[in-house]
Amino acid sequence: TFVPLAEESGLVSALGLLVLDETCRQLAAWDAELGLAAPARANVNVSALQLDVNLHGHVQAALARHRLHPCRLSIEITESALMKDPAAARAVLLELRDLGVQVSIDDFGTGYSSLAYLRRLPVDCLKVDRSFVAELADGHSEITSAVIALASSLGLCTVAEGVETLEQAEQLTLLGATYLQ
Repeated sequence: TFVPLAEESGLVSALGLLVLDETCRQLAAWDAELGLAAPARANVNVSALQLDVNLHGHVQAALARHRLHPCRLSIEITESALMKDPAAARAVLLELRDLGVQVSIDDFGTGYSSLAYLRRLPVDCLKVDRSFVAELADGHSEITSAVIALASSLGLCTVAEGVETLEQAEQLTLLGATYLQ
């Protein structure tokens, strides 16, 4: 409910910049406090409305302001947001990748994308939607397994979202998921 309201009201860009800056600030604070035990990377979700020519500059400025290397940040964009204008999205994602930021497709498998675009998009990771992870409990691993195999064949990592039980974690590990969330 919150994100659509923020988009409709025109506040999503300002909120997105705040989240980006706060994420970078927190990473820098953890570095100072925890040293080598600090998280290696943090993820920031980006709205489709933020996926424009300004995103690269905003990300670069936030990283510079907090003296962080770009590899410390992963930008997550939903599959459906990428498909609104695949050519424009590809250009923005290429700029982010060239900067050194990781790019992930969030909620993969829930949108209506063409798999042909997936090969052309400069992404590093596919996030398996929690709805598919939940289906593992009912013995339905087909979609999760297919997404993990697809990502692997394209040289991408995977993050399985919504892992809540040891059984899910074990099954996802056996299926080859790179990370569990």
